[in-house]
Amino acid sequence: MLAPVNWRPYFDHGLKWLIVGGESGPNFRPMDLSWLADTVEQCRAAGVPLFVKQDSGPRPGMKRRIPDDLWVREYPKKVTRLEEDLRPR
Repeated sequence: MLAPVNWRPYFDHGLKWLIVGGESGPNFRPMDLSWLADTVEQCRAAGVPLFVKQDSGPRPGMKRRIPDDLWVREYPKKVTRLEEDLRPR
């Protein structure tokens, strides 16, 4: 995450799962944990599962500074219509 985001309009338009994370690599830009905390709050209020991929840092996939209450690893519980449309018939 490179900035705070208001996810509510996306939820209102059918977003069913959100995956977020910090930037990684040698020139990464730090993620502000308050942006992540707000995202967690918005997802919980909307009932949208959230998967936090990683904190910002030089290597991908690291938890680093993310506290346990923000290290959310949720998956959708039901099949989406798109998945149904892609099933072989």
